[in-house]
Amino acid sequence: NSNGTQLSSFSARPSPTFRRSRQAFVWLCCFHTRVRGQLRLREKSEPKRIVAAKVLAAKTDSIHQLYPNEAIICMGDFNDYPDNRSLTEFLPTGETDMLANLMSGLKEAKRGSYNYRGDWDFLDQIIVSRSLIDGNLPDIVSGSTAPFFTDSMLYTHPKYGDVKPKRTYGGPEYLGGYSDHLPVYTILAY
Repeated sequence: NSNGTQLSSFSARPSPTFRRSRQAFVWLCCFHTRVRGQLRLREKSEPKRIVAAKVLAAKTDSIHQLYPNEAIICMGDFNDYPDNRSLTEFLPTGETDMLANLMSGLKEAKRGSYNYRGDWDFLDQIIVSRSLIDGNLPDIVSGSTAPFFTDSMLYTHPKYGDVKPKRTYGGPEYLGGYSDHLPVYTILAY
């Protein structure tokens, strides 16, 4: 749309291996990019991510009202960390909320999907309905959520020694990678 926010969704009836009458509602998200540099410029991009979070919250709430036991999965590049306002205030994922952010608390593992100035964290999220973490199938396998990477997906800066995801370009230098973010995954048991 005009503010640069992409929010794609689809719903699919899963294979017969899911419990009968279970549906999965999936949103693939790419929220507005973070602006680097001066604080006042960064603050200009946050409202756009908040708008996207509000839209996503309204959509997931509507689905939850109609189908309270169905699986909801929101994943992608949210361009905010799990503890940023768009994900804590406007797309509530706290202990008593309908959704849970699987990336919350993973920073302690010293790895994330993104590295900014030596600090690993998650700009890429997997957010699910609590029905996927309640112990009843289908369910997220506990401890299975993580960034995916191989050594070939990482770049070590020759001067500073910091390790980051291997992007295509680092300034004018061609690095031959794919993205400045690592993919994230989780395992769903059913």
